[in-house]
Amino acid sequence: MSVENSDSVELIRSGHVATLALNRPPRNTMSPELMSRFLERIEEVKQDANIRALIITSNGKHFCAGAELSGGMPGSTGGLGGPAGTANRMRQVYTPFLTLMELEIPTVAAINGAAVGGGLGLALVCDFRIVTPKSRLMAPFAKLGLHPGMALTYLLPRLVGLPRSLEMLMCGSDVYGEQALAWGLANRCVEQERLMDEAMDFAQMLAEGSPAVIQWTKRSVHRAMALDARAAADTESLAQALTINSDDAREGLRAFFEKRKPNFTGS
Repeated sequence: MSVENSDSVELIRSGHVATLALNRPPRNTMSPELMSRFLERIEEVKQDANIRALIITSNGKHFCAGAELSGGMPGSTGGLGGPAGTANRMRQVYTPFLTLMELEIPTVAAINGAAVGGGLGLALVCDFRIVTPKSRLMAPFAKLGLHPGMALTYLLPRLVGLPRSLEMLMCGSDVYGEQALAWGLANRCVEQERLMDEAMDFAQMLAEGSPAVIQWTKRSVHRAMALDARAAADTESLAQALTINSDDAREGLRAFFEKRKPNFTGS
């Protein structure tokens, strides 16, 4: 295992699994410096072909309490450029989120404590989420007189449906661990002391799969969310054609018939 420490983000490598940990405790708010470093770390992960799965978590009591508001709203510089100028600056704020969401490898959020506002967005752009009974998911934008951001209006309805999305976004309702699991916001709910072990076990399970199949499955499912059935089937047929004659496909079949665990190499 190797650990690279910075002022705001840690990158930990363990076999085929990497972990990015926000390192601005206790609340891990999203300062411009943290988000810039986070984007750099994502780019490092993208360039490392040995990494097959990524965990997103944080050090300290809370996962992420959202934007750092002490210096004003991120992206806002008064009237400079008007609404169009503010929109352009907000797009820059969103870049780390979208880059994480577009990673080809699967991502797992291990949510300790609160994931609020942009912190909730960070959790939801991951493919999987693991929570504890004390995890608190919240989008309090309306209570602050703000429109939701960080792609929450896109992500929440796809995960929990329209009524629950509107409740979270308009009322700023808290959703805790067990409720998050019941609503479909989380894949697992475990005790706090088991959180990182569960996240690592989950990520290692993903990393043991055929990299090409895992990545194509992620790509196909994400595309299907915005496509009709025929277009989704077209994407699936292309992915199947590209993976069915791979070494991993042959190894998977051999392992099945030999009743052993497959050893996928990504070829």
